[in-house]
Amino acid sequence: MLQVMRFTIEEINNSTILLPNVSLGYEIFDHCSNTKNFRSILTFISKNGSIKPKEKFNNYQPKVIALTGPYGSTRTITIAPLITMGFIPMVNYGASSYALSNKLQYPTFVRTVPSNKDMIEMIIHIIRWFGWNWVAFLGSQDNYSSDGLKLFNKYISNTGICLAYQEGLSLNANYSQTLKKIDMLNINVIVVFAVPQYAVNIIKTAIANNIRNKVWIASETWAMNQQLPREPGIGKIGTVIGITERLLSLPGFDDFVYKDRRTINAYSTESNVQSKSKACNQVCDYCPLLTAEEIINENPSFSFTIYAAIYTIAHALHNVLQCDKNVCPKNTKAKPYMLMREIKKLDFPLNNRQVKYDENYDPIISYAVVHWHTDVNPPQFEMVGTYDTYPKTTFTIDNSRLPWLTNDSVPFSNCSLECKPGYSRQPEGFHSCCFTCKKCPRNSYVDYSQRNSQMRTQRRMGSHHPPASNVSSPLYQRILQFQALSSLRQQGTDVRKFALRFCGAAEAPQMVEDEGLDHLTFGEFVEFLARSPARVAGVPQAVLAELQHLQWWPTKLQKLQGPSGNQKGVRGLVCRTQYLQPASRRPGLI
Repeated sequence: MLQVMRFTIEEINNSTILLPNVSLGYEIFDHCSNTKNFRSILTFISKNGSIKPKEKFNNYQPKVIALTGPYGSTRTITIAPLITMGFIPMVNYGASSYALSNKLQYPTFVRTVPSNKDMIEMIIHIIRWFGWNWVAFLGSQDNYSSDGLKLFNKYISNTGICLAYQEGLSLNANYSQTLKKIDMLNINVIVVFAVPQYAVNIIKTAIANNIRNKVWIASETWAMNQQLPREPGIGKIGTVIGITERLLSLPGFDDFVYKDRRTINAYSTESNVQSKSKACNQVCDYCPLLTAEEIINENPSFSFTIYAAIYTIAHALHNVLQCDKNVCPKNTKAKPYMLMREIKKLDFPLNNRQVKYDENYDPIISYAVVHWHTDVNPPQFEMVGTYDTYPKTTFTIDNSRLPWLTNDSVPFSNCSLECKPGYSRQPEGFHSCCFTCKKCPRNSYVDYSQRNSQMRTQRRMGSHHPPASNVSSPLYQRILQFQALSSLRQQGTDVRKFALRFCGAAEAPQMVEDEGLDHLTFGEFVEFLARSPARVAGVPQAVLAELQHLQWWPTKLQKLQGPSGNQKGVRGLVCRTQYLQPASRRPGLI
């Protein structure tokens, strides 16, 4: 990233058209941490070593006229209020949180990378393209992932996609247990919307735990990771599909890097004083440790966004200074707030791409869908699809370029198989994409123009109580999944303790041990049972018939107890429902 920025500034300074007689200078600070970073930020916004918060914009001339970076949403959100306070343009290349599009909070934030909203919409496009509806979403515990998860939940509504599992992971989380849960729920499409170090942990754990034949959708932070495709066993975990900015080469960049390496190597043999004077104080302790090839082969995902960020600042400054193609007037002053006014008007070509911004200072979208070819050495990233919003919105994927591992056919990741003609959907569980198929009676039809066609058909048939004669009935599975997806996830009840102490089901204790379910919450345990109904003990039909309108309060449970001869069935019911209640309202055990 550093070398792309230096290359871009040198290219602009050598230009005879853009800022013809003006040279750009820069000062670089490493983002060590969210707290230690404030010293550099305060330096940027200071004037002669001091800060005057109430100074008028017309008089305000901080040390810098614009800022680019830092990389990452959390880091950016931490420092953005200080930068925007002085109305300094903050042209960012790597912070995608949708919250930063709020101009009331971040009035001078501009970005050359698409927002999480655009990335999530792209992920949904891919999921719908292949007809999947049963997916998992894994992220990290930061602004980037939490923002992505919030947007994913929002935009999958009315798409037919069900979020079967979601989790924000810490670095020391039990990654193996998370992947086992996903595997048990028969989820074959996993969205990994996380910063690189978390994504690396997830993929390495999948390899170590022999997780096979999944589809991994990678967000732009790790879609072009250079190390993961080389991991032994990576080919067995399934297909990795990445989403990244459309990759563009930067003409002259390789030559710049080779020249820079030769210069640094020459200076490293001289004294520190001589080195600093000749290198314009740009010598760094760690730079000689990297070869030119290592720099050139780094993850290119953000190369163009950095390139575009510097050019955005340069074009805005060119307009503020009222430059023409030959000269910039010497007596024109530029204030930070003046650049913001010009940035909004920008519309210029750059390496066959158009750079312009919408009302939120978000860029034009130009995504590439890449497939990881890990069966060749070195691994390759092949572009198999595109998504563009300029000059018009287009999305396409070349299916023939995706060699699926599942018999060369698109993997199946749906909660239920689609019903055959002559059958209607009957809801099964909490998720809208989970259903069973019931044969339509004579003189009835399914209205596919309605999302809830199966319910409309059911009412036309005059059915008010679905059959509940056995454990695989839709109603019984619906009860189980309703429990799993309610507040149970927040309780964290230990399943082994629950199964052994309360339920008394003959198979439950052994099943917990056999399946390795002892670390699941009660809700996750019930959801597992709902996906394997043959393992569940029966519930009396009379009890099931009452459950359609049951609100799970103690008075209704008492009403269901009836004669003492029915205690066994009700005990099983209480076993499965007691944790639905707030602590003050839970029924006692029978």
